[in-house]
Amino acid sequence: DFKSSGRGSSSGLYAPEEMVLDLPRITDLLNGFYGTIHSWGFNSRYGFGAGWSGVLSWMQDPEMSAAEVIDELATLLTAGRLTVENRALIADAYAAKYDATGGWPSAKLEAAKKYALQLITSSAEFHTTNNIVTKSNKDRYKDQSAVEEEDTTNGDVEAPVCGE
Repeated sequence: DFKSSGRGSSSGLYAPEEMVLDLPRITDLLNGFYGTIHSWGFNSRYGFGAGWSGVLSWMQDPEMSAAEVIDELATLLTAGRLTVENRALIADAYAAKYDATGGWPSAKLEAAKKYALQLITSSAEFHTTNNIVTKSNKDRYKDQSAVEEEDTTNGDVEAPVCGE
C-alpha cells in the first residue's frame, strides 16, 4: 500500500489510488465526464462515448423546482450521498443558469441540467462510495505556521539521484 509523506503518514493513512492518480489523469477524467455530458454520450469524441451509440436520456419534469431536480440527480448519480450544502449550492447554480439562458424553456432546462451535471460530477460525493465527505468550515490558512513547521520528511525513502 502507498503511504504518502506528511500528515497522511503521521496519522497512519494509506491511499493506494495515489500511486496512479496525478493531475493530468484527474483532468482527463473530468474532461471525459464533461464531454459526455455536453454531447449526451452520443458518438462523443470528447467524452467516454467514442465509438458507441447511445443517449443519456434522463429529462426533468418542467414543473420540478431546482431543488427537486437536484435531489433526483443526487439520487441517480451519488445514491443520495450529495450533502445538503452541496445540493443547495447546485440548486442555486441550476436556477441561475436557467434564468441566464435565453430561448425556449426546453433550451433553458437543457442548459441548466448540463450545468448541474457538471457540478455533481465534480463533487467529492460523486467520486466516493460511502458517506465520508464532511466539511469542517475551518480556515485552511488560519494556522499556516503549524503546517510549515511540520516535518514532512520520511526516513524510509531516499531521494533519487540524477544519472542513476
